[in-house]
This record gives sequence, structure tokens and C-alpha cells, in this order.
Amino acid sequence: MKELMTNIEEDIEWRTSQIAIIKLLPLNSNLNEKDVDLLIKNSIPIIYSLWEGFLKNIYSYLHKYIDRKIKKDSTCFKEDIHVSAYILNKSCKFEKERNNIDEILKHVEKIFKLIDKPYLTNSSKYKGSSFNYNNIEKLLSIFSMHCVDEKYRDDLDEFLKMRNRIAHGDRVRFIEVNMEDISKFSEMIINLMYDIFLNIEKRFGKFE
Repeated sequence: MKELMTNIEEDIEWRTSQIAIIKLLPLNSNLNEKDVDLLIKNSIPIIYSLWEGFLKNIYSYLHKYIDRKIKKDSTCFKEDIHVSAYILNKSCKFEKERNNIDEILKHVEKIFKLIDKPYLTNSSKYKGSSFNYNNIEKLLSIFSMHCVDEKYRDDLDEFLKMRNRIAHGDRVRFIEVNMEDISKFSEMIINLMYDIFLNIEKRFGKFE
């Protein structure tokens, strides 16, 4: 648990330092007004990339933490239906349709073996993206965490839409972004990273 929390804390500290630099650049720049405006607008995709990277890392950190725990004690998550479902689904892929009886039997046999001796596959990467409020909740709910306050919904959705418009080549001069937006989104992301940190500590601390 200590290693998990240290990794997340160091990740947050690094991303927070990068956000601080991004916020200072337009203020310390000797560029003209037009170039400063361009710099401010392109700060949005950079800050978003730091946020998306954090969320994907959280998935990887938790995957590796669960893997280490079940290698030491295969029964440690036996009473936790969400973690157990995660372990089973990583190998069994419940969403895959199976119509052949032999496939179904092999699938059930694999489930029995995993229940008896759980293990995780090597893949610890989260494939999702476009992290609006609903998609963030979808990721965190895998581990039975719902720690994104509803008050952030509109700003998270606005943040993603703004990022997509800039990153996907919309005409930047028609997109209004100012330092107040940068400050608002930066503060939101930093607050959310620490909210997630505290919720992970609460959620998995009971297994220590």
C-alpha cells in the first residue's frame, strides 16, 4: 500500500509542477499579444494530457497493486466483489459473446480456476480516453470508487470539449480561452487528483 500511495503522490507532485510552469509561461513571456493568446489556448491540450495521463496511470497503479497482493495472498480480495470481478474479467472477458458450447465450457473452467487461484494478465493499460465526467466515473467504478464530485461535471465536460476543438484543428482564433480558464481548469484537475488519491487510500487501506 505504501508503494502504491507513494507512486500516486509523486505522480501528482510532478503533474502539479508541470501545470504551474504552464500557467507561468504566458505571464513571463516576451511574446507579442497574438502569440501569448496562442500560447494560452494551446495550454488547454497540454493540461488535459497531464490529466488523462494521471487517470491512465491510476488504472495501472491499481492493477499492479492488486496483482502484487494476490500473488502474496490469493484470498485477500475474496470478499470484495468489485476487485474479484476485475480479476476475472481481465482473463475471461465477460463482454465477449460465446455461442459455442465448447467455448462456454472452457470459459466456465477458466472462471473456476481463477476463483481458486486468482491471477492478473500482464496488460495494465487502460484503453479508454475522452475523459468527460461520465468516462472518468466509468474508469473509477471498475474499482468501486465514485470520487468525482458532481459539481465538477459541467467544467470537466467543457474542458474536454475545449481540448478537442483545439487539439483536433478547429480554427484557434475562433476559440475563446483566457488565463481565468487556465486557472479554473488547473485548480479543478489538481483538486481531483488529490480527491482520487484520498479515495484510493480509503478504498484499499482496509486490505493492509
